[in-house]
Amino acid sequence: MKSFESINKDAVRKHGERVLNSRLPNAKSARALYAVTDGRYLSEMAKCIFQAGFVWKVVDKLWLGFEEVFLRFSPKDLVDPKPRQIDSIKQDRRIIRNAQKIKAVLDSARFVSRVSSEHGGFGKFIARWPGDDLAGLWNKLSREGSSLGGITGPRFLRNVGKDTYIFSPDGVKELIATGVISKAPASKTALTACHQAFSRWHDESGRRYCDISMVVACSV
Repeated sequence: MKSFESINKDAVRKHGERVLNSRLPNAKSARALYAVTDGRYLSEMAKCIFQAGFVWKVVDKLWLGFEEVFLRFSPKDLVDPKPRQIDSIKQDRRIIRNAQKIKAVLDSARFVSRVSSEHGGFGKFIARWPGDDLAGLWNKLSREGSSLGGITGPRFLRNVGKDTYIFSPDGVKELIATGVISKAPASKTALTACHQAFSRWHDESGRRYCDISMVVACSV
């Protein structure tokens, strides 16, 4: 497996250091993650759920309507919806009327509410999860959340500012080229190999996981 130093040199050679640095994602401090309300976490979670399989720009264009229909994504207002409320959401033309995704958002409200109660806030749960077990956090979102498997859960974490890597198409190409995996990761064995590679590069470089993820993708 290639060293991170070698991968970083490839990325700098292809894009230049200034351009590469401008592409590095933002990652929030623990304090900043604490300060985000449960409703804003649920909002971003819902957006990622609806963007999966849809044109992202369409979802973004309609998002103000989503905020209105889903009551600003306040978990306490969505955790136990009445049948009439659910029917109203499903028929509202201000949003994408996909019954499966609507259900996933309502299920996610219960997930966020439960985790928030257990940890004193969903932001504290996200912030306190150890960086050396991001695979465990991905698995928890996929297992206990709704429609947060695959790349959706990691995208949600990246968007809210949790320091995490993601498996972008270019990143997967580099992981294949470096011999970490032989094809797009889908099996538990392949995913474990990817997680181990990012942990090794993190230990080697001391860089944030999100930085490493972008550098790997830009090295292709």
